[in-house]
Amino acid sequence: MLKAPESIDWRTKGCVTGVKNQGECHSCWAFSTTGALECQLKLKTGKLQSLSEQQLVDCSGSYGNHGCKYGWLEEAFRYIVDHEIELESSYPYVGK
Repeated sequence: MLKAPESIDWRTKGCVTGVKNQGECHSCWAFSTTGALECQLKLKTGKLQSLSEQQLVDCSGSYGNHGCKYGWLEEAFRYIVDHEIELESSYPYVGK
């Protein structure tokens, strides 16, 4: 059986995008979702890309998320599975 390492610094794996700021919008759920997915995509494709938190804030309401009020990672992932997600460069964060 494989033993898991005591710790992993994802920065050394190149899996961390630049610092982001959610501002006054309570969208930590969206940032957590995209951060986890960005790293997995980097590990799979070798390319680190910043994904759109704003798309989740704006579009995943029918999945039980509530924009800048609150949301759920599990529901954000379900939204992405059903609809895919844009890059931040094509759907930038405005925090509203």
